[in-house]
This record gives sequence, structure tokens and C-alpha cells, in this order.
Amino acid sequence: MRIALALAALALISALTVSVIPRTAFAFEPPDSATYLVRYDDDSVPPDYSTEIWTVSVTASDASSYTTSANFSAPPKRRNTLGSTLEIISSQIVLSKADSQPVSQIFQYTLGGPIWTANITYTYFDFPGMPLQVGQMWTERLHVALVGVLSFDDLYDCRVTGGGVMNIPGCGDVPYVIVEKWLTSETDPYWAPPGGTLPYLAKIQYWPVAALGTAVGPLYEKAMRHYLGVEEQIMTSSAPCPCDTDSDGIPDVSDNCRDTPNTDQTDRDGDGIGDVCDRYPDDPTNEGGSGSIPGMSAWGALGTIIALGVVATVMLRRRQTQHTP
Repeated sequence: MRIALALAALALISALTVSVIPRTAFAFEPPDSATYLVRYDDDSVPPDYSTEIWTVSVTASDASSYTTSANFSAPPKRRNTLGSTLEIISSQIVLSKADSQPVSQIFQYTLGGPIWTANITYTYFDFPGMPLQVGQMWTERLHVALVGVLSFDDLYDCRVTGGGVMNIPGCGDVPYVIVEKWLTSETDPYWAPPGGTLPYLAKIQYWPVAALGTAVGPLYEKAMRHYLGVEEQIMTSSAPCPCDTDSDGIPDVSDNCRDTPNTDQTDRDGDGIGDVCDRYPDDPTNEGGSGSIPGMSAWGALGTIIALGVVATVMLRRRQTQHTP
């Protein structure tokens, strides 16, 4: 009987022994970065274009957000709606790790004299969360405070209107959704929409379809607000890459099974590993356990323990019978 109990105890320990690997949401960390080709058309006649390379790097990170800062190949110069030429000095954006959306921004520029600082805060209403899908809508408010001068608010109606695939050199094809941002209300005394009417299409952005931290910004942005003309930003590289190895429409950074297509991302035991590549799809406790059998549930493990105990008891009784005179 002692042997039977010992074997049962060993089976129990083996079945309950697991390798617990903490799983955290992916988000960019220093020194991750992305590079953008930025083109600006000031809408003059004849047209005056400028082109820069922007490197957007993650410079800080905490539990809930990460901060990006932009470096420019040449000082970006833009014409404002008053006809003056401003030069961008710096741009620093804080993004949420929950959904990669901007939380706040510090933007500095000069008009040929002192440096002006704009503090921008973002507020979202009815944001559906990532990943985004065609037809979803929400509202975005920007509160802009020009230090020591004035403050104003912009209100945007945002909508997902389509999608596609964009090739990022060195990364491959990245699925995205198209987000249109329509300015519906503004209190900036120095700006009026073309034609003086609202709503006005102010931005078009391409966002990766993934849920978390797939880029330090949109894959593409066309902005038609604050500056005269149009500014386009096109991502040309990203490290890490917002890739989709198994081509299932879910980029690797949020795919719970990166090497096997699983568009539905089904995960019955909620352990962060998709069922199609989970060796233990019904047992989060035994995921990766050294003594577990793939696919075996907790009840299966208990059955194994009982069976081992019974076998050990039978073997012990046979041995005792063989040695009985």
C-alpha cells in the first residue's frame, strides 16, 4: 500500500507541476523606432513642396504608456493659415499601451523669433477599442493650449471607412484600416475650414488592424488641418515590424498563434495561446507543464492519478501473493 500511495503522490506532483510564464501585452519600449517619409505641399501656385525623413523613437515607457519623440532630417517648415512660415522644433507624443492612441503631445515651433509651445491633450468618446473594424465610429477631442497665449478645442467625428494592405520595407505586407477624422467643431480664432463650412475632412490615417502596440504611429497619414495645404507621412521602416507571418489578417504583435492562420483567435482556456497551436487548449493551469499530457484537462489528470494508484495496488497485491507460502 505504501508503494501505491507513493506512486499516486508522484503522479499528482507531476500532473500539477507547471511552468508559469508571465504574459504581458505587447507595447513598444525604448529604443524601438519607426521612420517616415514626410511630404508637404503648401498649396501655393506654383506648388512648393518639401520632403523630410522623420525618425520617431520611443524615449520613455511606464506601466500604462510610452512616449515617442521625432527627429528630423531637416527642420520642417510649414505655412500657417495666416500666411506665416513656421519651423517645427520638436514633437513629443505620449501614447496609451492599451490601444496605441495618443494621450497627450508637446509641440514646439518658431515663427522666426521665440519658441512657442503647444500642449495638446486627447479625449475619446465611445472609442470601440482595437482592433478597429469598418463601420465603427467615435468622437475625439483635442484641447490645445498655446503656452501664455490662448487655448482652443477641436472636435472630430472619426469613422473606419475601409482597409487594405501596405508594404513596409523589411517588414512585409501589413493589413490596415482606414480612419477618417472629420472636424465638426473648433474654437481656434486663427483658423477657418476651407469654404468656411463644417464638417471638414481633416485627416486620413491608416492604422494596423492589430490590437496593441503595432506601430509608433499610423502607417500613413494625410493631414489637412492647421497648415495650408497637405502633409503626408508614410512609414518606411519599423523596428519591431508590424508583421503578419501567417497571413491571417492579425499582425504578429497581437496574434495568439503567429505561425498558424486563425482569424477568429479562439482561445478556450484564456491563456493567450490560440487553440489551433495550444498543446493544452482546455487547461490553462497545465499549459507547458512538465508532467502534463497535451490536450488533457484537470479531470483527465485526476483520472490518470487514480488509474496509477489502482495499477500500483494490483501490482503490490500480486507481489504479496507470490511471496505468500
